[in-house]
Parts: sequence; C-alpha cells; structure tokens
Amino acid sequence: MEFVLLLSFLMLIMVIFSLVIQKKMTSALEDKNREMVEEVNNLVVNEIRLASTVLDGYRREFTLPPNINGEPYKINISHSEIVLMYKDRERVTFLDEYVNGSLTLSEANKIQKINGVVWINRPA
Repeated sequence: MEFVLLLSFLMLIMVIFSLVIQKKMTSALEDKNREMVEEVNNLVVNEIRLASTVLDGYRREFTLPPNINGEPYKINISHSEIVLMYKDRERVTFLDEYVNGSLTLSEANKIQKINGVVWINRPA
C-alpha cells in the first residue's frame, strides 16, 4: 500500500514537472516567433523610411525571408500600412509615408523613389 502511494505521488510530481516544462518551451517558441515577425516588419519599415528621406532617384533591392521559423506568412502593403499575417496573428504597422506597390517573398524587392513617391516593385 505504501509503495503504491509513493509511486502515485512520484508520478503526479513527474506529470506536473512535464507540464511546466512544456509550457515554458511553448512560451519560448512563441517569443522567438514574435521576434522574427518583428524583424521582418522592421526590415520593411526601415527600407521605406530610408527611401522616403532621400532624394528622387533612390533605388535599392532587399529580400524578405520565404518563411518565419519554417512557417509560411503573408505581408501586404497598402498605401500607408503594412499588414504581416503569421499563423493566426496579424501585425499592422502604420506608416507616416504613402507607399505604392507590393512585396514579394524570397525574391528581390526593388524600392525606389520617383517624383517624391516611394514605390516597391513598381510595375513597368
């Protein structure tokens, strides 16, 4: 009887310990994903801000990663906001600048400033 009680108590402690570790691992993974989303978002925001502060004729290429920690994502630019969708979350960033164009993943994005307007992947 004592053995069964002791074994049950130890099993309960092991289960609780496993649940705590699993929760910490999940939290760490979510934090890492949040950081990667923030990095991709900041890359685009910084490129747009740089292009908006320089003179006309500015051109530059930058590449976005094809996925975030192995998971697909979408990023759209609409006039003065950037919307990054990852898993079941959406990250919206409002810009001070008006931007035309669209972004592509894993291919070079061409950003340029023409007549005071910032373009990303300007159509021909």
